[in-house]
Amino acid sequence: MMSVWTVLNTMSWGEDEDLEKLFAEDDESKLKSKKLLDAYDQLTINQKNAVYFYYIKEFTWDELADMLGISSHSYMNLLARAVAKMRDVLQVMPQ
Repeated sequence: MMSVWTVLNTMSWGEDEDLEKLFAEDDESKLKSKKLLDAYDQLTINQKNAVYFYYIKEFTWDELADMLGISSHSYMNLLARAVAKMRDVLQVMPQ
């Protein structure tokens, strides 16, 4: 049986409709969305999964921790590191 991470690592993130919904109609929103996706692309696969399933798919910490076989606290730490990394990447990007 394949692990959850193995299945998640084989997913094609660019083709997911929920991620594509981040792009809005106006140019400013598209630019912001592009910057967010560029920052998202800088994350490790585990960090991408943490962000994707918590913020996009709206799973709870407990659901995700159970699914991944880790504690809720470990999942929160993983998500916090991912958000911090995205914030750092966004700060160094040209405005």
